[in-house]
Amino acid sequence: MSFKKVKLGVLGSSENNGHPYSWSAIINGYDKSAMSKCPFQAIPAYLSKHNFPEEQLKTASVTHVWTQDYEASMLISKSTKIKNIVLHPNDMIGFVDAVLLARDDYEMHEKLASPFIKAGLPIFIDKPLAINTGVAEHILNLQQYDGQIFTGSAIAYHPHIIRLSNKIDNIGKILWVDGVVPGPWDKYSVHLIDPILSVIGKMSHVKEFNVIKNNKRVHFQAITDDNISVTLNCVGKFDAPFRIIFVGTKGKIEIDINDVFPAFRASLDTFINSILNNKVAREKTEILNSIEWISKVY
Repeated sequence: MSFKKVKLGVLGSSENNGHPYSWSAIINGYDKSAMSKCPFQAIPAYLSKHNFPEEQLKTASVTHVWTQDYEASMLISKSTKIKNIVLHPNDMIGFVDAVLLARDDYEMHEKLASPFIKAGLPIFIDKPLAINTGVAEHILNLQQYDGQIFTGSAIAYHPHIIRLSNKIDNIGKILWVDGVVPGPWDKYSVHLIDPILSVIGKMSHVKEFNVIKNNKRVHFQAITDDNISVTLNCVGKFDAPFRIIFVGTKGKIEIDINDVFPAFRASLDTFINSILNNKVAREKTEILNSIEWISKVY
């Protein structure tokens, strides 16, 4: 199937998650006045550092939006130039080519995604798809065709990570990886796991591990089947850098993620191109392996 421009519907929103605003803006551009009222002020702050319309994606447009709150839908619509607000998510079916499920409340993913999967529409499901492999596999098995569901951390597509993946030999054989991210383990560990696996091996498995929990903070130590030591820290609401350090036999590289716009843009572009080119953007086995890492804490 081919499209002149992919028509997308966006589903949102969930608590503390502004992706319906940011994802839609990256595709449609945005209205500065309306966006200034966005409840997630970090979004207009980082959007203002980028050039529009030059940096927005030209291969798609978000044409429909639904949230459980009509006023929120109206603000998203005005902020990101979405023409149609629907009262029920299924009202998009027949009018869009694909869907962005821009909610990270993973407990709702199957319920919201199922009608679109059954309708055969490609769907980008916000991270994490689930926090255990059984639920994730069940959702993935609903697919009408391979690659219908695209999901995972956008950080794996950040230019910093892509450049490192292409030049990983510069630091030799990787011995140790350390990552820290603000936020809780269930929703934010994937922002460390996916980019790390994209560098050390997408199918690297945990051989041994240890977990230390302190309130909302999680310290996870693992040894992979390739004998790489991996330490992941999710620090809850505490202010912390978003940083990943790779140490190899020839040196080390520290990556700080200070701007998420390039990551969001690249992941959305990957999803849209998978539709236009009829290709699988991310294999089911890779998605499940990432979620297996997440599940070790539970």
